[in-house]
Amino acid sequence: MAAVVSAAIVLHNIPEGMATYVASFHSVSAGLPLAIAIAIHNIPEGLAIAMPVYYATGSRRRAILFGTLSGFSEPFGAVLASLVANESSSSGSFGGMFGLTAGMMTYVCLSELLPAAYAEQGVAREAVTLAFFLGCAVMATSLVIEKYATAA
Repeated sequence: MAAVVSAAIVLHNIPEGMATYVASFHSVSAGLPLAIAIAIHNIPEGLAIAMPVYYATGSRRRAILFGTLSGFSEPFGAVLASLVANESSSSGSFGGMFGLTAGMMTYVCLSELLPAAYAEQGVAREAVTLAFFLGCAVMATSLVIEKYATAA
């Protein structure tokens, strides 16, 4: 199970790197808050990888190494995005990269993380479903607030 969670987090970090690159290239004022938010949320992601490694191996060094290495998939995602979205790219390329990134993140969540959550012992299926939709509602609400806050 730890290997599946680790792989999901690494795959999840690739589109995060893509999103950070595209947002920062488009506008530093959009990219900087995104980069900071992603950096903050990478702390528990690194722990989600490091803790099972530590308990499986007893090695703090190996746990820190694997937790840290998982973050290197984000710069890889940024490099991939830079090949498509750069100075000579049209605005359609940037829109396409945002769409591709959103699709990749959605796929990882629905195909890997949600089934893993349903498979957890001692967690009611209804609680997982409720948490999923509450997370969707929080994101939708934040997008609406952000849209109206920047429109003023």
